[in-house]
Amino acid sequence: MTGPASAAAERAPVPPTLQLVRENRPAGAGAPPLITVVVCAYRHAAYIDECLASVDATAPGIAIELIVIDDGSPDDTLARCLAFAFRTDLRLRIYTKPNQGLVHSLHCGLALAEGRYFAVMASDDSYVAGGLEQVQAALLASESPIGALLCQAVYLAEPGNPIDGRPVYGEAHAVLLRGSAAERLDAVCIEYPKPLLLQASVFETRLLREIGVWHDGLALDDWPTFIRIFMAEAAHKTSVRYCSDIVLARYRQHAEGVHNRLDRQLRLTEQVARELVPPHFRAACLANVRIDIGLVHLYGGNRAYGLWLCLRGLLTAPTPRTVGRVWRRGARALSRRLRPTTLRGGAG
Repeated sequence: MTGPASAAAERAPVPPTLQLVRENRPAGAGAPPLITVVVCAYRHAAYIDECLASVDATAPGIAIELIVIDDGSPDDTLARCLAFAFRTDLRLRIYTKPNQGLVHSLHCGLALAEGRYFAVMASDDSYVAGGLEQVQAALLASESPIGALLCQAVYLAEPGNPIDGRPVYGEAHAVLLRGSAAERLDAVCIEYPKPLLLQASVFETRLLREIGVWHDGLALDDWPTFIRIFMAEAAHKTSVRYCSDIVLARYRQHAEGVHNRLDRQLRLTEQVARELVPPHFRAACLANVRIDIGLVHLYGGNRAYGLWLCLRGLLTAPTPRTVGRVWRRGARALSRRLRPTTLRGGAG
């Protein structure tokens, strides 16, 4: 079992725009929780009840607290949070604030967290039944400290969609997450399998505060976090463990989102490459960012711009590894297009 550690020692100030609107601190809940679960909520009235229910359904003996942060939702997301019938023994705080974005909500949640470990759930996703129980058991059974526990997730889709229930992390993720610390850092900076999910991970709260996540001006929430985690691991400051047998989260895919707003995605990923990725990885990282988005443009019919981005990527890092990436991505895309539609999707 891991020993005690203070989660509050380096806690950042709570932003003044945050307003506490509901709280439940059960009588007798004196000891700090093991895990703080932060739900970042925004404009998900259709999904928030399912998300909250997945946390509320954890066994009463699971030492968690739930913090919900509504980011100024224009719909009735906050109203549904306030009306939800949580069990009376669940530690609960619900906050609201003006719309300032997901990264700001994560920053607030980390500042408020009282648990030794920190978990994030998107308001349109949910936990798998028993997932948090398995996480707690793994954390308590570990004989050495765990800085980041990365688990499996499954896709959450409408009934009848063949992707529903399929694992998110496939063989490419397994290769990344089971590699050495140096190999993981190389891969996450240059060519990592997407997605990597905060929702399927649990982090040591102290570690997140020490490595400075979510207050560095970067607009992306997930990729910079994993870069910082693997940098800390490579510097022997923490340990990362991958438990593929723990299925923690259900991950919903939408037609909208940053993945389909390619110009914004390009800006955000280039920002991470320039400002966070270590210098010796930077050229290859920028090349792959541009090639990835260029190929999406090509597949979507925007051939001139897509080709320009791919060529720009090749010129950024004209190495055999970069050329090989274009070849592999193109071959995979062609293979997927030749497969029947019902067989597409699933883990990458």
